[in-house]
Amino acid sequence: MRDVTGRNWGLLIAYILPGFVTLLAVGMVSPTVQAWLVGVSAQPAGVTVGGFLYLTLASVMAGLTASTIRWAVIDRLHHLTGLVRPPWDESKLQEKLGAFGSIVEDHYRYYQFYSNTLVALTLLAVARLVQPVAAIGPERLLDMGIVVLVMLFGAGSRDTLRRYYSRASVVMGSRTESEVKHDQRQRSSHRNGASRAVHLSQRAATRQGSRPYASQAYPTGRPAGANERSPRLVIKTAGCVVYIRPD
Repeated sequence: MRDVTGRNWGLLIAYILPGFVTLLAVGMVSPTVQAWLVGVSAQPAGVTVGGFLYLTLASVMAGLTASTIRWAVIDRLHHLTGLVRPPWDESKLQEKLGAFGSIVEDHYRYYQFYSNTLVALTLLAVARLVQPVAAIGPERLLDMGIVVLVMLFGAGSRDTLRRYYSRASVVMGSRTESEVKHDQRQRSSHRNGASRAVHLSQRAATRQGSRPYASQAYPTGRPAGANERSPRLVIKTAGCVVYIRPD
């Protein structure tokens, strides 16, 4: 492998590092894989070129497997929760290939790292759950750390995927930079407006709870002088009662 720069760095964090974590998870439930991992690092002369090559190839294979699980699960979860890819003008890809490639390396590779490592950590957590460990101790603290990392990587994967979609849509000509900033302001104002709406609804509910309903003023549920026939529909709100009687 050449110097770890540029595209090589993107491939390293997107596949090899998550793949190595996946191998650790598999090694916890497979004595064969565990013995192979220990044997590679326990050579008398240190890690050999052959052992490093085999470990790298195995990490790439495990990383691609984790990436497939990510495509089947994580990507779909993001899309189902509203984070979808905007329409792109793919006819401009050839002339914008360099800029698009930079966006992939700067954003999408990090999304792959977060989401693929999220899959690998989930597999590692499952593998640790089936291992007999003490209920309280350093091992359980490590499990708690894995859970925290899973939540952090989940949030990081969503943020980097959103940034990738926003930047790529500008480069591919489907949106302008001002539209992207406008959407960001709208999301921020929507979150603030939603919290304010919840607060106002709670205040309104508190005020309504202190007001007597109109039905309390008429114990029979019908104002004086009303037709004795039963109404088809009675709508009760704070302060008034609306009767709809049959003809």
